[in-house]
Amino acid sequence: KNEKEIFAEIESAAGRLAARAAEICEYDHSVTLAGLLVSMWRHAEKEKWRRRVLDFSDLEIKTLRLMEDHPAVAESCRARFKHVLVDEYQDVNIVQANIIRILAGDRPESLFAVGDPKQSIYRFRGADLTQFQNLWTQMEENRAAFRLKLNYRSHPKLVEAVNAFFDGRIFCGNPKVEMVPAPPPGGISDEPRIQWLKFDLGDAGATERRENEADLLTRHI
Repeated sequence: KNEKEIFAEIESAAGRLAARAAEICEYDHSVTLAGLLVSMWRHAEKEKWRRRVLDFSDLEIKTLRLMEDHPAVAESCRARFKHVLVDEYQDVNIVQANIIRILAGDRPESLFAVGDPKQSIYRFRGADLTQFQNLWTQMEENRAAFRLKLNYRSHPKLVEAVNAFFDGRIFCGNPKVEMVPAPPPGGISDEPRIQWLKFDLGDAGATERRENEADLLTRHI
């Protein structure tokens, strides 16, 4: 089978699983659902072993275990990578954070990380915002943390709205996520910059909802 056929089978199986999970949850059979998920995980592990393949999570976990169990390997990696630059640090998971920690070692000056907690969108993939917060606290203690607060890309009203939306609602941690609008060189107009659109899409399914929403947005624009 080619890749398209394999992925089509996976997508079909995922759909059947989602339907079955919804049916189970409707009757609050959480134990049955947990057992089903464990069985699926075991089957996936056996299949990966049979095909001699690894998924992305396997690569991360095995890399971490290799460096933790074999200090010489970790030391060789540190010698090879004298500087570690990590972008989008707000989306790292705990395994990735530990790999980065090992690569940096006891050389705090070797790690350069950039992140924005407002842009953390990969929690469903295991992203853990506390990893960013922990690193920020550590950097602050070493006087190596810098806030880039000026926003040159957005209208001040939009920046104000984003600050209000995130403050105490979506993010309540450290560092504070408030931005400051940079004065635009051409001045500020009084035209409205933000529109709040609410659509009543009824009981449509996910695909139909997306299509209806796209159609309504297109008509509005």
